[in-house]
Amino acid sequence: MRLQGQERIAAAPEVVWAALHDPAVLKRCLPGCESLEARDAAHYDAVASVKIGPISARFSGTLTISEADPPHAYRIAGDASGAAGFVRGMASVTLAPDDAPSDGPGGGGTLLSYDADATVGGRMAQVGARLIDASARKMAEAFFACLSGAVAETDAVARTPIAAAARAERQSRRRAAWTAAGLGIAVVLLYGLLWLL
Repeated sequence: MRLQGQERIAAAPEVVWAALHDPAVLKRCLPGCESLEARDAAHYDAVASVKIGPISARFSGTLTISEADPPHAYRIAGDASGAAGFVRGMASVTLAPDDAPSDGPGGGGTLLSYDADATVGGRMAQVGARLIDASARKMAEAFFACLSGAVAETDAVARTPIAAAARAERQSRRRAAWTAAGLGIAVVLLYGLLWLL
């Protein structure tokens, strides 16, 4: 099953990126999500209940983020299973500044593009591709509506002076963490190359 689309969100890419990587926002916005826990910055454990046609199922699985290029793009892979079958998939997500006028958080808008491919198996697959596709599109619409609302709430809170100071401190810590991670990777690669030579 393939699902592609674009969504306009009234917030700057940095604000949308932060929301897409916030486990609390994701748990609230992913339809049927019962739990979503970050193991680290790139790995999440999730439990969700979904209903597709006559079948209701509870799935447990993992989500892995890769090829992250903040705040522009990333890939996400998922693997989940339950009594009604399994689902495995991969999606590419890109965020680009949107030229359409916006008064959203960060002073601009974002055009979010996604391209997802998933395989469904077991009893869940027996309901038919058309019904699965329609359910997936409905869940995507619900997710993006919730995400837009969460971003708007973030904007209202972000306008307070205390929140602005806290946000600046978090951004500083994130930059330091990305710098440290980049240096760590560079050191590992350098030692690996030296050892091979």
